[in-house]
Amino acid sequence: MDEDGLPVPVNGQLSVSDVMGLVRLFNDSLLAMEARLGAKMDDNSQAASDRWIKHDRDSERVLADIEKRFNKMETELCKQTADIAADLKTHIAIADAHWQKEHDEEIAFDARLTPVKGAVGYLRHNWKNILLAVVTILAILGFSVSTFRNILSGLGV
Repeated sequence: MDEDGLPVPVNGQLSVSDVMGLVRLFNDSLLAMEARLGAKMDDNSQAASDRWIKHDRDSERVLADIEKRFNKMETELCKQTADIAADLKTHIAIADAHWQKEHDEEIAFDARLTPVKGAVGYLRHNWKNILLAVVTILAILGFSVSTFRNILSGLGV
């Protein structure tokens, strides 16, 4: 064997024990590499597992913070919404009072104008109907008078 632990061939040929020694050496080297790779994979797997555990804890903490901030904002918005609803109700009541006051003033103004505007406006708007009624009444009276006169003349009065 040389300084590296490998068998030295005699006359260019290896003996069975030399070949078996090489096979054992290769086998030991492969087992050592497999053990190192398995250990490295275990270390990487454990590191990844630790990272995911840390990531899950951080995610839970961040989600709890987000939920806390959301609940705080939701509470503030609900309070603001209630305040706005109360203000809106007050403004609507005030606007209704103003509109009612304007309506009452308009009715009072129209009531003051109605006697002046009413008779003249009625005559202006309905003059044809009024004229027809007067003519009809005169015709009925004329017919009645002529009929009454015929009745009286027939009686000899």
